[in-house]
Amino acid sequence: MTDISLPHKLEKIFDNAIKLYDQKQYHKSLEEIEQVLKKKPEHPESLSLKGLVLLEIDRKEEALEFCRKGLSLGITHFFTWQAYAIYNKKKKNYKESLKCYQRAYEKDQKNLSLLIELSNMQLLTRDFNGYLDSRKKLLKLQPNKKENWFAFSFANHLNKDYDMAIQTIEKYTTSNKIRNQNEMSEIAFYQNELIETSGNYEHCSKHLDKIFPFIKDKMRWKEKKARMLLILKKYVRAERMYYMLLDQNPSMNEYLDGIEQAKQIIPMNTKREPWNFNEKQLKQLNELYSQLQKKYPKSLLINKRILEIKYSQNFKKAFIEYVIPQIKKGIPSMFSNLISFYQNLNIEKNMDRVKIIEQVMFDFAKRLEYVRIGKSDNNENNGNDKNKNEEDSVINKKIEIEESRASLVYVYYFLTQHFDKLHQFEKAFEFLNKAIEHTPTLFDLYAFKGRLYKHVGDFDLASKYVEKTRKLDLADRHINNESTKYFLRNQQTKKGTEIFNIFMKDLQNFPNWRYFQVSWMTNEIGSAHFKKKEYSFALKMFQQTTKNYTAYYDNQLTYHQYCLKEGYLCSLVNLVKITNKIYSYPFYLTAAKGVIEIYLYLHEQGAEFQKELITECEKLEKEINEKKKTDEQYLQLDDDEKKLVEDDDPVGKKLIETKKPLEEALKILQKLENQAEHSLDTHLLSLKVYTKMGNYNSAIEAIQKIRRVDPNNFQFHKLLVEFLLQAKNNKKDLSEKINTQINDLQKELNIQSLSEYNQQFLQKNINKLEHRISAAEVMLLLGENKEKAIEIMMKVDDLEFENKRLLQSCLNILLKLENIDENYANQYREKYSKKFKYSTDFNPQILEIRKEKKIQKQLEFEKQIKQEKEKLKEKEKEHENKNEKEKDKKTEKEDEKEKRKEKK
Repeated sequence: MTDISLPHKLEKIFDNAIKLYDQKQYHKSLEEIEQVLKKKPEHPESLSLKGLVLLEIDRKEEALEFCRKGLSLGITHFFTWQAYAIYNKKKKNYKESLKCYQRAYEKDQKNLSLLIELSNMQLLTRDFNGYLDSRKKLLKLQPNKKENWFAFSFANHLNKDYDMAIQTIEKYTTSNKIRNQNEMSEIAFYQNELIETSGNYEHCSKHLDKIFPFIKDKMRWKEKKARMLLILKKYVRAERMYYMLLDQNPSMNEYLDGIEQAKQIIPMNTKREPWNFNEKQLKQLNELYSQLQKKYPKSLLINKRILEIKYSQNFKKAFIEYVIPQIKKGIPSMFSNLISFYQNLNIEKNMDRVKIIEQVMFDFAKRLEYVRIGKSDNNENNGNDKNKNEEDSVINKKIEIEESRASLVYVYYFLTQHFDKLHQFEKAFEFLNKAIEHTPTLFDLYAFKGRLYKHVGDFDLASKYVEKTRKLDLADRHINNESTKYFLRNQQTKKGTEIFNIFMKDLQNFPNWRYFQVSWMTNEIGSAHFKKKEYSFALKMFQQTTKNYTAYYDNQLTYHQYCLKEGYLCSLVNLVKITNKIYSYPFYLTAAKGVIEIYLYLHEQGAEFQKELITECEKLEKEINEKKKTDEQYLQLDDDEKKLVEDDDPVGKKLIETKKPLEEALKILQKLENQAEHSLDTHLLSLKVYTKMGNYNSAIEAIQKIRRVDPNNFQFHKLLVEFLLQAKNNKKDLSEKINTQINDLQKELNIQSLSEYNQQFLQKNINKLEHRISAAEVMLLLGENKEKAIEIMMKVDDLEFENKRLLQSCLNILLKLENIDENYANQYREKYSKKFKYSTDFNPQILEIRKEKKIQKQLEFEKQIKQEKEKLKEKEKEHENKNEKEKDKKTEKEDEKEKRKEKK
């Protein structure tokens, strides 16, 4: 063990080095440390501090070496352990960092800052018992700081000791005068939340009454009071409270749901499904909403709910009353408000209502067209006004002639969206073209035309129309992002990123995704590169999304400290809830799936394929570096700006170079298993990864989890057969215990042979396209009749063409067939090219024709320019000739004048 004491002069230099490190002046700090180490080369604290400084200036390998050396020489001193803890924290190795902080605190138990850092790390690693212990010590040492009271109460809350958490807050509020009203309001709400979480709802309701004078956010108080009264089954008071809330905002679903539950029409904690209401419920709801409509006639939400409980002619009348004011005002979101009526169309009464919507809107379009061309319904009806039904009279009263021109375009737009939702694309295009012809300046129409082309599988035209929309309003960031997304989905990555970068101001030509943290964008770019089989770029982008979410998780401590300081304890509880599930968010799941799939593919393809990818990456890196040398915009950037745009791995080469792709996939998978355990995708990915790794125990656990969620899943079927086939081939190398587990699993699933099991699965799911495909893939996997398997894959029933996801499913089949044999893929294209006549994947000739037309237009344009140039040349020649003639005339006149002068 080395002596860690320093002479007074060197001690001052060392202290100054620490100050400079805290001020982020790392190079100056390093200079000071070097002075100490010249005279004391084995001073452990200086060595540890040097390691931290080197880490900050990107000398990572040296940093670890110095931190370890400092720790080995000063193992009994807190500073060396603290430095190693900080090093691990910076490297995201939180569990190791926590152990180091614990050892550091053991060496110096009077160090408050060390105890605070330890408590923060305990919270980050979710060591709630340790966090409680550390916060208890801090409260004893510093009882005058409110943060310690809040943190101790919060620590008890996390450990589910609600009584102690409530007592701590009460003790703080009684012993301290809180002058800040906002802080008092937050504390009162937090107290109430603790009481509610403990399950004492009666006390919670009474406590709400007690804290009412201190509450600043009265709406929040009323909402919670109404909810408590509902839980306590005090329905009359709950209903009164919800009516008070409705007076303030009659467009809140939660308030209307509360009134329905308070009147005991809809049971609490049940999903509201209007198509499942019985006659008694419909009658009660009809009475309720009739009263509410009279009281709140302008509420679109109440009028929409009236539609939900009406059928047949009653629905028709209510729909006319609902939709006409919106047609007159020209509300583009008219269809979006009614989207719920297009769900569960397999239920007959739901489909009937959609047909009524279609009929009514079609009638509106006809009437408005007649008015527009100067006709009236009276001329058409030839005087038979007596036969008009009640709905016709309502329409005639509501729609005025002068409003028809503005209204008609929105009716066309509604019908376009209606037919799109029903997958009747021909009619959708018909009405959309009418709308554009009517009002060519309404950019919503071009945006939807892009979406319509996307739905029919033509991303080329889709991206062009959305880009046209963007050009109509260049200041709209949302449309800019939509255009970006469409180009990326058309695999035009360069064009997509260029459009996205328009809003990046000065650094738009040098995007660095580390600083933007735009997860949807990095996912879209990753997917586009993945489709183009550019795996290094795809992996880089997907990994960037995962890094974004890791950064959100890491940054929670900053917000945690802020909440404790300001007294936002309810927000602090929400923060912990969010970060506990942050890796289950859809964007992260998409990126994680992409990363795992690429690493699995690298593992399957082997080392030679990896070398080819690395060679391609090296070429691309060389091109990028060469381009930077001659790029004037890049050369004009200062050093700080260059740091912002600099990327040490621009094409993902370092990620591809990994020698253990399965271990890299496992790192991402473990985060999903911890936080996204309810997602089926997590268990499917687990089964894939553990099968490839040969980790049969974990694979069997994943199988059992999938069986609990969706035992008939088509992806699971194929993965299960792959697992059992691999286990069968490696049976001799497996332990007796694992073989027993696999045999038990096969008995549970009643699997005698894999071929028979697959046939049973196929017969059971004969009417499900994706399940049939899975069974066909298993037939190929087992080496069975190839022709039969291909026949199953290529068959699509007429009824299945009504499926919303059919095009995507058929595109997946097309890709699978391309991997098997290009001839089969061509047959499949030819077979269904008429069904998917707009799809460029099924009709690649569409793109070829467009290219030819584009080339032809370009040639015509060039020819036209050439002709114009020739005409200009001819005009110039004529002009020159004319000028020369005029000159000749002038010279003749001058000569004549001179002759006259001579004669005189």
